[in-house]
Amino acid sequence: MAANLDAVLILLGVFFVLVALGVHIAYAVLFASMVTSIYIGIPAAAVVQNLVKGVNIYSLMAVPFFILAGEIMMQGGITDRLIRLSQSLVGWIAGSLAHVDIVACLFFGAISGSSAAGTSAIGGMKGLKIRVPESEIFLATMEAFGAAGTPISMGEVYTSMQTGVV
Repeated sequence: MAANLDAVLILLGVFFVLVALGVHIAYAVLFASMVTSIYIGIPAAAVVQNLVKGVNIYSLMAVPFFILAGEIMMQGGITDRLIRLSQSLVGWIAGSLAHVDIVACLFFGAISGSSAAGTSAIGGMKGLKIRVPESEIFLATMEAFGAAGTPISMGEVYTSMQTGVV
């Protein structure tokens, strides 16, 4: 039991020291794992076999390919067409920005076969700063799409409309 505790302490200690030194997380994990496997006495061949076996998991390999598919669709203009189609379907609803993004992600998920890939590939609202009503639902929706939702009171909306800002 004490040897297992020592190995865990070595793993975490090396990891946190490397992170504190500014080493990238992936390299810190790799190096800490290598040091710990040497301490435990695991043969290098077994470590390499487990690394290769871990990379050959098809569900993990699918994630970069979904992102690649999203990039290809974006460069080809398909995502713009999906967003325009979504806007024509639900754009008439008041406050339809979230609805359009949801429907576009729905279509992308149907095309690619993964709903999570649609959210990551379309990302139509990433980096936008959007003023939303003071509601936790609106703020959470904007956050889920990658936008920064800023609450706005109805009095502010009325004043902005009078001055022509909105």
